[in-house]
Amino acid sequence: MARSIRIEYPGAFYHVFSRGNEKRVIFQDNQDYKQFLQLLEEAALRWELNIHAYALMDNHYHLVIETKSGMLSKPMRHINGVYTQYFNHRHDRVGHLFQGRFKALLIEKDSYLLTLSRYVHQNPAKAKLVEHPEEYPWSSYRAFLDLEPIPIWLNTQETLIEFGDSAQKQKYNYKRFVETGDEIDPFKEAVGQLVLGSKEFFRETQEKIEKICHHQNEYSNRNVLLPKLPQELILSYITRTFDIKQEDLLGRRWSRDVTRPMTIKLLRDQSRLPITTIAKLFNISSPATSLAIKRLETKMRKLPNLQEQYFTLTKKLVEKLKVKT
Repeated sequence: MARSIRIEYPGAFYHVFSRGNEKRVIFQDNQDYKQFLQLLEEAALRWELNIHAYALMDNHYHLVIETKSGMLSKPMRHINGVYTQYFNHRHDRVGHLFQGRFKALLIEKDSYLLTLSRYVHQNPAKAKLVEHPEEYPWSSYRAFLDLEPIPIWLNTQETLIEFGDSAQKQKYNYKRFVETGDEIDPFKEAVGQLVLGSKEFFRETQEKIEKICHHQNEYSNRNVLLPKLPQELILSYITRTFDIKQEDLLGRRWSRDVTRPMTIKLLRDQSRLPITTIAKLFNISSPATSLAIKRLETKMRKLPNLQEQYFTLTKKLVEKLKVKT
């Protein structure tokens, strides 16, 4: 399956998360934490990042980042890559330090910046590393409360300004907001593990996805933000559209047209069922299911008409079922 697409543009806000490989520690002592913060500062200055909150835990980290220049992947690859080299050299180890690529949720500032700031700053207490968030030394929360100097790359004011017209009110109200509010799970609330925001923000992001995918020839990611559709509805729509019986569509005998592989790909993209589940549905092996998708996507790259047929089918499917985002 293709990698999840990165949505990058100037002024975008993200919740960035990265975990140690096999959930192992990525910070062993104070020097490791300090080294990571130094890399974060260097990246912020070099790539014009505004850091709005951070929390460095023992085996993962959270960042809330605004990309003034429109670049996120480059600075994050730099941070994770250089830190891995440092960590492996210092602790006499080899191999991957982080578990795959970093995760990045594109967030709507007006709807979720405050909520994510609270979520990030609550993390150490929720993980029972400390009793109260302000006791934890490796998050930005202490700087928000003026318990330690604010780094030049940390933007606290854009959050605090929402909590009063004086510094004293802001600190008091923000502390109350963080320590009495309910925690959310941003990755569970996000659509397609990519976007966290209102319906309008979601639609705007859809348009950006379309432009990015058209430019990059990314087919498997183009529909990642569409609503998750039930398997039964997809199969019913396909059989009615192509006037085919469901038992013939799901039968072992392959037809000469692309109806069957398109249905398999639609189920993968739009119902987001696991490959193993789709394979059982079509009574074929998981490798054969993956191969059918791969072959179809290869054909779509070579045949623009086939590509448009697939996405037109997807669009009509969503409209026909009246699925609204």
